[in-house]
Amino acid sequence: MFNLNQSVSSKITLEVIGTDGLVNKSLVFNNIMTNYGLDSWTKGDLGSYLAIGSGSKEELATVTDLAAYVISSAGVATSYATNFIDTPNNVMRSDLILNVVFPIETAAVNYSEMGIHNNNKDALQTYARLRDGVGAATSVSVQVGEQVRVTYVVQFSIPLSTVSTELIADVATTITTVPNFSGSSREVRLPATDAEYIRFWAAGQAIPKVGISPTGGVVSPRAATVNNGLYKLVVNKTELNLTGGIALVKLGDSSSNISIMCHFDPPIPKIATTTMDITCTSTLTNGVFYA
Repeated sequence: MFNLNQSVSSKITLEVIGTDGLVNKSLVFNNIMTNYGLDSWTKGDLGSYLAIGSGSKEELATVTDLAAYVISSAGVATSYATNFIDTPNNVMRSDLILNVVFPIETAAVNYSEMGIHNNNKDALQTYARLRDGVGAATSVSVQVGEQVRVTYVVQFSIPLSTVSTELIADVATTITTVPNFSGSSREVRLPATDAEYIRFWAAGQAIPKVGISPTGGVVSPRAATVNNGLYKLVVNKTELNLTGGIALVKLGDSSSNISIMCHFDPPIPKIATTTMDITCTSTLTNGVFYA
């Protein structure tokens, strides 16, 4: 079994714009992903609505709504630094930017919380308390004629390389997992299931470089399936009996899904008397924001 260990983080800039168009106040802070957000974004469901309120809750993954909802506004999402190889931090990452401008205020209001959602304010994907420069919870006062502008950067990252050891056919096998994004990492779902996107290489294939897929390979005999978040491919006895065993598997090299390359040392001894099950899960957790 393989696992896509991904993390998500954020950097939020809130600005209060005056009647003259100048920035009167600004705050920079971050958020947590809710359980609903972690689950829905793993399926590629990115909300583009931002709710803002005047209450406060503890920043827990179990949060579903704002404490004191005031208003939501639709934003515009764009990609930035897509599939950027961040060598110093040992991750491949992509930044998504959600720009949201709220209506001009007709009455004074204090804002203290916000969260992204997908046109359902009671199903927040993120939750954030507004915080000052030292990280203390705070609120921002917005006067008549002013408006709030938010730049919400959401960052996805995955390790450049993950090494583990597992028993495969009773042999201790070193598995090196390397990401190979073909599209935007906004698509944090499981690898593509189509047979054409799954390939195998025989013994002698070296560990691939990050983001670079080796050429050739044997196409999967069938498509994989996904059920309840578990990606699975079954290989029958007469299939993929490669000389010297299977040294490398690439899962899901489509234009819109994450793909991963898994190298085996020693190669998996797939022969005509054995079957093989390949399974993969995708895990998305709250992580560190890399500048």
